[in-house]
Amino acid sequence: MYNCIIALSSMTYAIKGEKALLAYDISAKIVRLTADQTERGCAYGLQILCYYAHQAYGILANAGIPAGELVQEWKV
Repeated sequence: MYNCIIALSSMTYAIKGEKALLAYDISAKIVRLTADQTERGCAYGLQILCYYAHQAYGILANAGIPAGELVQEWKV
């Protein structure tokens, strides 16, 4: 299994995203990103298992949460 981070532009979106993913039983952890970790300089991210990344983007979109790039991958 691998962990990924979905970049988000604000803490508000991160909190809303965490709640939206939890409603679908996808565990997410809010993490702080540095400006050089993303192309757009997003400040926060949701750390999830990469296995759920595609589904998570759909859930976030349906919740009206603009998700950015997939930032990192590392083996758990």
